[in-house]
Amino acid sequence: WRERWEADRAALQRELDEEKRIAQEDMNHAQILTDERYNLLEQRLRELQHTHASRPARVEDLERIRRLEADLEALTAKYHQSQAEMKHYKMELINREEMYTRNFGRTFNVGVMEVG
Repeated sequence: WRERWEADRAALQRELDEEKRIAQEDMNHAQILTDERYNLLEQRLRELQHTHASRPARVEDLERIRRLEADLEALTAKYHQSQAEMKHYKMELINREEMYTRNFGRTFNVGVMEVG
């Protein structure tokens, strides 16, 4: 029976080795297919990125840019005008204060009545 057991064990070992070899080949084949698919997708991604980067600008985008630049110029002009007006009003207030001080003196007698 020992010889029979050895023969069965050797047959099972050969069967296991064959299944292992087949599984390894399947795994290698699957890895090759996966690598090919990955490379294909990576190439497609590069093509799409290049297409997107080199595409011409859309008319709507260019028009919106022009409108925004015009709005920016108008707002910048308003800002500078407001700055100039603010400077003018500040100078006017300073001038009025100086004139008031020059005409009415530096002392203030608020609420005091001179009887005489």
